[in-house]
Parts: sequence; structure tokens; C-alpha cells
Amino acid sequence: MERDEWLTAVSNIPSYRVSDIFVGQLYPDPGKWPAGFYSCRLATSNIAAAKWLAQWGFYIVDTAITLEREPFQPVTGGTVHRFHSKHGISIRVRDVQPQDYRPLLDIAEESFSCSRFALDPHIPRQTVSDIKRAWLGSYFSNGRGERVLVVASGNEAAGFLAVLQQPDAMVIDLIGVKAGERQQGIGRALTRHFCALYQKQTVRVGTQAANIPSLRLYYSLGFVPTKTEFVLHAHIG
Repeated sequence: MERDEWLTAVSNIPSYRVSDIFVGQLYPDPGKWPAGFYSCRLATSNIAAAKWLAQWGFYIVDTAITLEREPFQPVTGGTVHRFHSKHGISIRVRDVQPQDYRPLLDIAEESFSCSRFALDPHIPRQTVSDIKRAWLGSYFSNGRGERVLVVASGNEAAGFLAVLQQPDAMVIDLIGVKAGERQQGIGRALTRHFCALYQKQTVRVGTQAANIPSLRLYYSLGFVPTKTEFVLHAHIG
């Protein structure tokens, strides 16, 4: 079990991560755990651990799906920087600029309706918004990640994709599109641009089983599932 200091600070609730390696072993009695918010990711084959956690108030809020795209797959349909939406609108992808920060943080607040925090009925909506705003904000203020890609509508940012580097892959850490600009091909353009930039590397993304539009997008661009996990939450004390 590990205290999540970042989430604790953002949510103002003591928050902890429980590893499936330790479930029922090093911490056999959750009744003695400190009060707070707990989360655990379990392989979907580990039904025994999920059943054990359920006895202590844990419940499944999400089934997380990790997808990967292998190196050197071609990225077709347009240049690296410019795309056309299904409505014929020209979409340009560029790196983030300081004037984008505020509108992108607003987009982050209103996005991610399928995230594990949004799906948990016991987490207030404002807390969900605060978490997503702080997550993206860490790219601008704390040096998290590698870069943020942006699509602008006129002079204002309409969507973003935050890139995180892991030892074995480049990762889509967050992606969001402004309400009113969705279903225009912006998410697709951002993802294709990301794939083109890192075409020589494995690229990875995580999404939720509940997020069917995202799954369809990633499948269409050559991503394949590599891992599935139950995500469980508990609010103890």
C-alpha cells in the first residue's frame, strides 16, 4: 500500500494505492487501514482478489484497457501537421503555447466523463474537475511529460493531447476536446499526429471499456489491446 501524495493534495482527501501483489498478503485486514480513499488495479483474471477486496467495501468502477501500436506502421491520410475533418474542415496540430494554458485547463475540467473518478458516484463532480485540471496543469508548471499537442479553432485551443515518455513507449497521457468541437475529427487528428511523430517507437494509450468512441478510434489507427484490468475504489472511514 502506498500513499498517493499528489492525489491527496489535489482532492484534500488522504489517498492510497493498493498493489494487487499485496492484496490479502502484506495488508490482510483493511479494517485497520487509515481512513481515506483507496484504489487498486487488478488483472481481470484475478477474480479471487476482487472478491476479497469486495468484502472490505471495494467496488469496481472501471475496466481499464491498455492498447499499443507497434513501431513503423504507416500513418496514412494527410500530412503530419494538417488534417481534414469528416466535414472538410482543415485541422492543424501544433505544440502548446503559453496562451493556450487557460483554455486547455478549462477543456480538461469538462472532459473525461468516462474516467474512473467521474464514474465513481462517491466522488463529487468538482473534485473530478479539480483532478483533471491539476493533471494537465502539471505539464505547464511542474514539468510533467514530454509535450502537449494542440488543435486550435480560430485563435483558441479546441483540443489537446499530453505526451508522457515511459522507458519502453511513448504514451498518450491525456486527450481532451472542447465541448461543441467534438465529433469534428479533432481527437483523430491529434492521435494520428502523435503516431506520426513517434512512428519509430511503440506508442501506448489507456482507456476505459465504457469509452466506446475512444476504443473505436484507437482500433482504427492500428492500436491493439495488450492488457485489461479492473479498477476498484473504496472510501474507508
